[in-house]
Amino acid sequence: MSAACCRLAFREWFGLTPAASEILAVLYAAKGQSMAPEELARRAGVSPRSVGFHLFSVRQALECEGLDHEPGHGYRLSEIGLGECRSALRTLAEELRAAG
Repeated sequence: MSAACCRLAFREWFGLTPAASEILAVLYAAKGQSMAPEELARRAGVSPRSVGFHLFSVRQALECEGLDHEPGHGYRLSEIGLGECRSALRTLAEELRAAG
């Protein structure tokens, strides 16, 4: 699935702002690998100073164990978070197929 589709799906499913959905899409694309805040900001196209704010929104949208912070390494989606994202994408894809 394209990054643009992921961003739109995460924005709709989780009720995120465009910037927070960008961050979630970048973390999802990293497939559980840690990402430093600066790299996360660069890839998501947001200000490095706003990463914490957007991560707070992502953390609220996901299950409590969905986002991990690894001191000295950065942030990553846990298996729970990756599973939530996959489930959201699958459900939205099924709804779109059913709509014709």
